[in-house]
Amino acid sequence: FGPRLDMDTDFKVWLGIVDTLANTFLEPDGTVRVNFIDFAFSCGLATKRVDSRLRKRFSDSLTRLQHTHFQFIKNSTVEGKKVKIDMS
Repeated sequence: FGPRLDMDTDFKVWLGIVDTLANTFLEPDGTVRVNFIDFAFSCGLATKRVDSRLRKRFSDSLTRLQHTHFQFIKNSTVEGKKVKIDMS
């Protein structure tokens, strides 16, 4: 549920978030700090593409992703039951 996602930019940003969280230590306050060029690289983009337009696209993408509810449902091996992963 949430805003319609741009499958190009939003998917790359989502992968960048996952990569950053998997490979960066948390700060004592629970945040992750990474410079924009490193984040763009985590998203699979060449550093030569980093400019103000890309920052704006990523900012818009992060806003859409923050307002999106992900839910994956799969049939279970137990009859009548489902496995549900909810990322609100």
